[in-house]
Amino acid sequence: MWYSKLDFSTANSTLFQSLGAKNISEGILTLSLGLDEIYTLTTLTTGHKSSSSEPPPSQPFPSTYKDDFNIRNPSFSEAPYFADQTGVFEYFINASDPGEHVFTLRQVVTQRPITWVIDASNTISIIGSYKWVNFIITCDIYIESNKGGAFIAGRISKAGTYVASAKGIFFWVFPDGTYQVTGDLSEFLL
Repeated sequence: MWYSKLDFSTANSTLFQSLGAKNISEGILTLSLGLDEIYTLTTLTTGHKSSSSEPPPSQPFPSTYKDDFNIRNPSFSEAPYFADQTGVFEYFINASDPGEHVFTLRQVVTQRPITWVIDASNTISIIGSYKWVNFIITCDIYIESNKGGAFIAGRISKAGTYVASAKGIFFWVFPDGTYQVTGDLSEFLL
């Protein structure tokens, strides 16, 4: 078990202090939790506190980007540069497609989870820069269900916890072949 205590007033937090193994009796572990404390429970015995070097400085997203998701055996499930806002998207190998859509990005959580903040009711993964003004977006989509749909969007005003109220240009496609263009996620038509 690992212990962290977040100290917001002095920024002198305790992070991942090992508390060693704890006994569990009849499947129950009892903890007394204090304010701003986090306990990390694991069945692994190989854990240790790590250290890392400083990350590289932030850089703008490239103005030209293309991805075909063609990674046969990825050591990770998330696609690079995508930031899931609500829902989860992962690499997927579509063995039923013998053509150019074998390697795809797929929505894998299809039921709305319990959320910690007010967020969008639509699943959203963001790539690119909100500073872009003139750009072209192209993508191929496959809607696996006869319910719902998919959208791509540009000129989005907000992300993160504010994504539910974002304004922009949303291009929606539905399973019956219809489409619409809206100015927000509530599908208010332009």
